[in-house]
Amino acid sequence: MEACNAHGLYCVPLYDTLGAGAIEFIICHAEISIAFVEEKKIPDVLLLKLFVTSVSSYKA
Repeated sequence: MEACNAHGLYCVPLYDTLGAGAIEFIICHAEISIAFVEEKKIPDVLLLKLFVTSVSSYKA
């Protein structure tokens, strides 16, 4: 997180225990443009991508 802050970037952690609705809400309201995703969670995140258009890039 310190590296992100040094470059003026903000880290927004998303925990799967929050549920898909909360994660979708956070992504939409935090203006997230890139998301780093655990490999086994990619299918779940790709389903969210159908509803969330603000994220332009996903990285596993």
